[in-house]
Amino acid sequence: MADEKKYLGNNSVLSIVDDATAMAMACETESSISISRDRIEVSCKDTGGYKVGFSGDRSLTASATFNYDSTDADAIALVEKIVSGNTDKLGIIWGNTVTTGGLAIKCSVTFDSVDISAPNNDVSTISFNFTSTGDITTEIKG
Repeated sequence: MADEKKYLGNNSVLSIVDDATAMAMACETESSISISRDRIEVSCKDTGGYKVGFSGDRSLTASATFNYDSTDADAIALVEKIVSGNTDKLGIIWGNTVTTGGLAIKCSVTFDSVDISAPNNDVSTISFNFTSTGDITTEIKG
C-alpha cells in the first residue's frame, strides 16, 4: 500500500485579525468555514422548461470554538471589541498555517455572534461566527 498522507485538523486553526495583528486564540477545539456562491436564476419561457442560471457572488461563513480562558489577553480584547460594537476591521485566516505548503484562506469579515458557555463542573467555551465581506483569498505557507 502506498504511503497515505493523513491531514489532521490539529494544524488548521482560525486566527482572528484585528488591525493587521493576527490573534491565534488559545486552545481552539474546532473551527470550520463554508464558501458558497449564489445562483442567479434567469429561466424564462424561451429556456424550454429547463432552469437556467448564472453563478453569483461568493461568500464565506466561519465559526470557531475555543476553551475560554477569561485571563487570555486575545480573548479579552476580542470580547471587549464585540461588546463595544467596534468590529469594523476584523479579518480571519483559516487553514494550515503550521506546515510548509499548507493552504490558508483569508478574508475580511463581519462579526455575527459570540456565545460564551460556562457549565457547572465543565470547561467554559467561547464560540464566534463570522461572515465574509470583500475578497476571499488563499495563501500557501512558505
